[in-house]
Amino acid sequence: MSSIYNFKMFSSLKGEWLLERFVYLEDNSLVTMTGAVDFSLLEKDSFKYQERVSIYFPDRTERIKGYKEYCYKYRKGGIEIYFLESHLLFHRIIFKNSLIGTASHQCKEDVYSGLYNFNQKGTIKISYKVLGPSKNYTIETTLRKKTLPLQRNKSKDKVL
Repeated sequence: MSSIYNFKMFSSLKGEWLLERFVYLEDNSLVTMTGAVDFSLLEKDSFKYQERVSIYFPDRTERIKGYKEYCYKYRKGGIEIYFLESHLLFHRIIFKNSLIGTASHQCKEDVYSGLYNFNQKGTIKISYKVLGPSKNYTIETTLRKKTLPLQRNKSKDKVL
């Protein structure tokens, strides 16, 4: 895959996305999250990723708010994702072919293995498997690009 094509795909991240996430825990319970993501330009080859979610736990009636930030940087052949505050590398996505990439990150004794699928226009699918001495769960996230607002013809006030 050409690096020009990868950069076009990377550039298309800019904007607002809707988020849906499922966390499948080892005890077969399910945590769900819904929210929004914003990719805003930091530099020509990097975006600030801001995520705001509502988290629903199976044993609670109230939802919890969540927030996280990353920096996505374009690199030839892939994308690097850094924790925004610490600037530590979380994932280096390597594209094997098409727009599907893999990544892995070790945090102490836990390993976060990821599969990133950018194949569908306007949709990103991310799957993590988290394994460690006290962790064993899967996270599946779908991001869908928010559509542009309807444009109106001012002279006739009709939706175009």
